[in-house]
Amino acid sequence: MIEVDATLLREIAPRATGERKQKQAQIIAAVGKCCTAALDKYASDTRLRIGHFLSRTFEESGGFRTTVSMDPAENTRAARISA
Repeated sequence: MIEVDATLLREIAPRATGERKQKQAQIIAAVGKCCTAALDKYASDTRLRIGHFLSRTFEESGGFRTTVSMDPAENTRAARISA
């Protein structure tokens, strides 16, 4: 199994600057603690599956710089649901 931890995530994540750098470090640290266990749980044990997982998580988190959805459609649906 490929070890996917904070060190690996830091190496492959885009470099953030300013305030985003600190937020990115916090997100990477938190994800790094549980990433390998989550991949094991869902049998993501090949380079291809791990690559796909990391690609999606990078895309959906802006390179681990945010935990808020950047999809306007998602934000609109959430606003309608909570209203």
